[in-house]
Amino acid sequence: MALFSNLQHSPLPETIDKQDLYLLSETLLDAESSYYFDLPLCLEENLTEGTPYYVIHDHVLHKGKLRIQLGSAVIAEKQAIIGFVQQELERNDLTILRIMPVSDKPDLLIYFTEDDGGFVYGGE
Repeated sequence: MALFSNLQHSPLPETIDKQDLYLLSETLLDAESSYYFDLPLCLEENLTEGTPYYVIHDHVLHKGKLRIQLGSAVIAEKQAIIGFVQQELERNDLTILRIMPVSDKPDLLIYFTEDDGGFVYGGE
């Protein structure tokens, strides 16, 4: 969890599997998307206060058609996520992340790329 040491977060409940979260986020990649160059603005405009979000480190092993999620996953809220992203950008150390609301059927996925840009899939 060293990746998220600067993020105020809660661990995933034992009943939630990070592989299942990754696969759930994959289902949102087909939704209509918009692109942001300003990641803090992306979060400010698309996250809601008081709503918990899964923050998933997108570190995946590809083995044939199989994808195995190796990265960490935690739960955090809007201001903590924004602060974390700003700090990582200042350090030039932001990794690929997926952020989506804690829900059985999330309707939003924010996907940060290795180019310090972000896609927003779904939402309003």
